[in-house]
Amino acid sequence: MFGSYRLLLAAVVAVSHMARPMLDFNIGITAVVQFYLISGFVMAGLIERHYSDLLRRPAGPAAPASGRGRSALHFYADRGLRIYPQYLLFIGLTILLHRHYQFETIFLERPLDARLLLYNLLIIPLDFFMFDMTIQGGTLIPPAWSLGAELQFYLLLPFVLAFGRSLLPLAGASLVVFALAMFELLHPDWYGYRLLPGVLFIFLTGTLLYQARTQRRAAIAVGVLYALVLAIAAGAQAMHGLEADTTAECLSGYLLGVPIVFALSRFTPRRWDDFLGFASYGTFLVHNLVMYVMQAEQIIPGLARRDAFMAVAIAISILLGFAGYFVVERPVIALRRRLRSQWAGARTR
Repeated sequence: MFGSYRLLLAAVVAVSHMARPMLDFNIGITAVVQFYLISGFVMAGLIERHYSDLLRRPAGPAAPASGRGRSALHFYADRGLRIYPQYLLFIGLTILLHRHYQFETIFLERPLDARLLLYNLLIIPLDFFMFDMTIQGGTLIPPAWSLGAELQFYLLLPFVLAFGRSLLPLAGASLVVFALAMFELLHPDWYGYRLLPGVLFIFLTGTLLYQARTQRRAAIAVGVLYALVLAIAAGAQAMHGLEADTTAECLSGYLLGVPIVFALSRFTPRRWDDFLGFASYGTFLVHNLVMYVMQAEQIIPGLARRDAFMAVAIAISILLGFAGYFVVERPVIALRRRLRSQWAGARTR
């Protein structure tokens, strides 16, 4: 029962972008970390229901590779059809409105040349802006870097699940990178929040939470990871405090998110919850654009009326999120379902 919670998290990210000068604690970071957890949980369920070949051990020398290879490609296609329709819609809208308004923002301060446009379309390069700072100045949808981390997780997950014993070692190795970031031995923001080596264990915790419904070993693994993150938080506080950028937010996002995802996964899905979830992805993608246009039009200007500005901007973002879902994504969902049926039939023949 994640639909309404995903919408809440998207609204929290929007608030963090609109109120950042007023916040010492960036609540948007805690929301993104929880998106990672939910993604790991949902992807484990999706693969179990529709791409179960990825979970089966090979029965013979010839059987495994072909079945798994097809399932992995089908899974990638499914994820692309989930991520890109609304993303491309709002990229196009951003380009059109930027031409009209010429927004003054650190994310759109460079001419959008072919290279930067390609990076925006591929998404994954946006997660590596720290190695090429021109990327940040040419990002059409500012929070899309996190989609880059998520796409990397999608690319890796079939290989992780194909060799089930690799899940825990990978989670452990990622947790080591995360710990080094929290102790400020690596860049806290880069390796504790953005780059896959440091956040992979968060996605995999979500995967383990799904598996924990039926596997005692997975439940124990989640408990161990949670205890280790608690220990990292205590150690980081003792060594340096939690004042480095993103440190407190990343730790609290994980420590709050694990029990929340566990609790919500126990609820029976409801139609109203699914309906609210329809707007979450579009809200996440479009809220910066709404904010830029409202600022350009001087709608509810002034710090004294910031709360009203945020309320109106988030309401408009949610409405556009619903519009993006019903106009663009819902027709693609029907296509994804047809393709899943065709792929399942091909695998059973």
